Parts: sequence; structure tokens; C-alpha cells
Amino acid sequence: LQENNLVGEIPRELGDLTNLLYLNLNNNTLTGSIPEFLGNFPDLQVLGLALNDFSGEIPANLGTLPRLKTLGLSYNPNLSGNLDFATHLKKLEYFYASDCQFAGKVEENFFYNLPEIRQLDLSRNTLSGQVPLDIVLHEYDMEVLNLAGNQFTGKLPELTEANYALTYLNLRDNKISGSLPATIDNLKAVSYLDLQGNMLTGPIPNSMTKMNSVTDLYLGENRFDATKLPPLNALYDKLEVLSLSGLGLTGTIPSWISILENLRVLDLSNNGYNHTSPSVIWNSPTL
Repeated sequence: LQENNLVGEIPRELGDLTNLLYLNLNNNTLTGSIPEFLGNFPDLQVLGLALNDFSGEIPANLGTLPRLKTLGLSYNPNLSGNLDFATHLKKLEYFYASDCQFAGKVEENFFYNLPEIRQLDLSRNTLSGQVPLDIVLHEYDMEVLNLAGNQFTGKLPELTEANYALTYLNLRDNKISGSLPATIDNLKAVSYLDLQGNMLTGPIPNSMTKMNSVTDLYLGENRFDATKLPPLNALYDKLEVLSLSGLGLTGTIPSWISILENLRVLDLSNNGYNHTSPSVIWNSPTL
């Protein structure tokens, strides 16, 4: 029933459909609290409640659905409380809970209790805690991890083994600190990497030039050592979006930018470059 103009609360009679495998109410204007009877469907695999106007906390028994694989809660601006219920959903593969009012500390076991997770989006809430970012090292097949716009802390781990699963990593606007590990190039499949708006320090490692799957790279608004910017010309045929804003870069805009033949978006704002219109930019065919 997605993308209709349904209004009001979810009717109690829906709870009689005990054989449901799939329930999609996304993108309506449904209101009220999420009813507890949604936790009484033993075979439910997909539950879509996103893009509505539900309010209140998630009922705890929603975490008792033994076969749930997909749960969509995103874009319900009045949904609140914590996400502890999800730690019991052992079969969950796709979990979307962005743009709500979920808050509180996310404990380390939250991630480890989701052994089947492939896509996890908790962006733009007020969640906190030290995220075990080494989740990307595990044997899980996580493809998408989006924790942007929260209050997470912690450091990026040394990536001791190659990861060929993760394609999207977004940690923008948190409080991630420390330096970028030299082993970051072990994220072999990442195409979207957004670390903008954190408290990262130290040099941007030269190993980043080996990340030849990256198309969108956001590094701005951090505290990197601005005197050690590695040339990214090795990414000439992949890189489409590059943000280096607010890093205190000085001197002239580097000439290697002209080699990025597919660059569409370039953000060098809030730096100290000594001129702003070099030919290396205007000669770019796709910018």
C-alpha cells in the first residue's frame, strides 16, 4: 500500500492477518504510534513504515520478529526512543532508520548482534557512543553503512584485511577523531566515502591514491595536516566528486586536478589558495 494518501492510524484489524510475509506502508501520511501487534507476525520478512508521521517509541516486541529481513522506519520525524529492540533481530539484512529522533548511546553489541546486516542507515538522528568501526573488517557482507549526522565518537581502525563488500561508507558530521589509517586502501570496493565534518587529524595517507573504486570522496572540514595532500591523479578515470573544503590548503590549486577526466563536482571552499581561476579547472571537460 505504499505511495498512497492513507491517513490516520494503522487499524487494529490488520493484526488479524497473522500469515503476513510482507507489509509495506511506506510513503503515506499515517499517524499515531506504531502498534504492538506488528510484533505478532511470526513469518513477517519485510516491514515498511518509512515516510509517514508516526510518533512515540518503537514497541519492544517489534524485536521479536524471528524472520524479519527488511525494516524501514526512515523519515518519521516524531519517532523517538532508542534502537535497543533491533539487537534481537538476528535475520535483519536491511535496516533504514534515518531522519527520525532516535537518541541515546548505541552500545557496541548493537552492531555485533546483527550478523546478517547488509545495509544499515541510522543517519541524521542524535545517536551517540563509540562506534566499533572495525565492523567493516568482519566476515559480514555489509555493503552500506551510513551513520552521518549523529554524535558518534571513535577512531578509524587499521584495516588489516581487504574488504570487498563495503561500497558506501558515510560518517559525515560526527566526532570521529584520530588519523586516517595508512591501510584505508583495503576498502577495495568503496565508491562513496564521506568523512567530512569530523575531527580527523594527521596527514591524508598516500595509500588513498590506490582506492581506484572511489567516485565520491568527501574529506573536508577536518583537521588534517594541510601541507601533506597526496596527488589523487591515480584516480583520474573514476573520481567524480571531490570535497577538500575547510582544510587550510594554501599555495596554488594543484595541477593534478586537470587529470581527473570525469570530475563533476569540486569543492575547495574555505581554504587559502592564492588564486581561484586556474586553467586546470576550466579545462576540465565534465566539471
